[in-house]
Amino acid sequence: MGAKIAGFVTCLMCAIPFFIIGHYKNSNEPIGLWTEDSRLRTKIHPVKQFNEEMSKVYLCCALVFCVTGLILLLHVMTGFVFLMLESTAGIFIFRKRYKKVVSKYIH
Repeated sequence: MGAKIAGFVTCLMCAIPFFIIGHYKNSNEPIGLWTEDSRLRTKIHPVKQFNEEMSKVYLCCALVFCVTGLILLLHVMTGFVFLMLESTAGIFIFRKRYKKVVSKYIH
C-alpha cells in the first residue's frame, strides 16, 4: 500500500507545476517551455490566443499525471507502465504539440 500512496503523491507533485503554468493564460508574456525561451516574447502574436492554447496543453499534461496517480492507487504495475509512457511518448507528444502551437502564432 505504501508504494501505491507514494506513486500517487509523486504523480500529483508532477502535476502541480503543469497546473500552475496552465493557469497563466491571462499573462501578457507568452507561455513557453520550462526553459522560458526569451526569443518568443517579441515573435508571438496574438499572445492571448497563444496562451489559451498553451494553457490547454499544460492542463492536459497535468490531468494525465493525475489520472496516472489514480491508476497507481489501483494497480502499481499498470500505473508504472503509464508513467513510462508519459516519460517517453508523452514528452514527445507534448513537444510536437508545443511546436505546432508556436508555429501557428510566430511572426
